[in-house]
Parts: sequence; C-alpha cells; structure tokens
Amino acid sequence: MKSDRLSLTALTISGLFAGLLLLTACETAESSKTTQNDESSAAEAEPAQKSRLDDFVATGEVENCLSLARIDRSDVLDDQTIIFEMKGNDYYVNLLPYRCPQLGFEERYSYSTSLTQLCNTDIITVITSTGRGASCGLGMFEKIEKKETEDQEGASE
Repeated sequence: MKSDRLSLTALTISGLFAGLLLLTACETAESSKTTQNDESSAAEAEPAQKSRLDDFVATGEVENCLSLARIDRSDVLDDQTIIFEMKGNDYYVNLLPYRCPQLGFEERYSYSTSLTQLCNTDIITVITSTGRGASCGLGMFEKIEKKETEDQEGASE
C-alpha cells in the first residue's frame, strides 16, 4: 500500500514536471513568434512614420528650450522622435538621446516643469493604457522647416 502511494506520487510529480516542460516550450515558441511579429510590424511601420519627418528640412538651428505658451501640438513619430508644432508655423524636432520604450506605440506622454519652458533637461513620461510608462530625457530641439511642394513652387513663380 505504501509503495503504491509512492509510485502514484512519483508518477504525479513526473507528470507535472513533463507538463511544465511542455508549457515552457510552448511559451518560448509563442514568445519567439510575438517578437518576430513585433519586429516585422515595427519595420513595416517605420517608413510610414519617418515619411512625416521627410516633409521637413533641418535648418541647423538648435534650442535648449521651447516656450510652453508657443507649443501648439506635438506629434510622436517613434520611440525616439517628437515633432513640436509651434504657434506661428514654426516646427522643431526633438531626437531623444535614448529610445523611450512604448512612446511610439502609445503616442502620449506627460511632463512636469516648474518653468514656462520645456527644456532638453526635462523628463517626459509615457502614458499607457494601464497608467504610467517609461520616463525618458528629452534631447535638443532642432528647428525644421516644411519642404516646399511642387504646388507651392509653381505658385511662387
């Protein structure tokens, strides 16, 4: 009777162990698929996001800070790039020094500053559907100008 119980316990433990190994293998395979899908999706989405920046040309002018009163809106392109549209049709791009996880996916962030300016020393925090995400430092603000389209060039002649 005691040996039957030991055999049953050993069989149960070995069954649980085999099930755990199988579950781990399935999760690893699924995780690998998800990573591959995420990478291919990101690679496919990147050209579309970058095309927004392709509409601009860099002026070479760089600022440490932007006046909060002048910022009209911002457009998150990816995990490292934000375009700021200012009142008066000025544009600045901020290339964060490091990738900010989930910024490009969520396209939302918050900031806190005691000044009337948003500066390259300030930190933004990604707003996720479940709350707060990563906090990341801003980079310098580079002034950019919209490229002239053929319609605009023709109108100015």
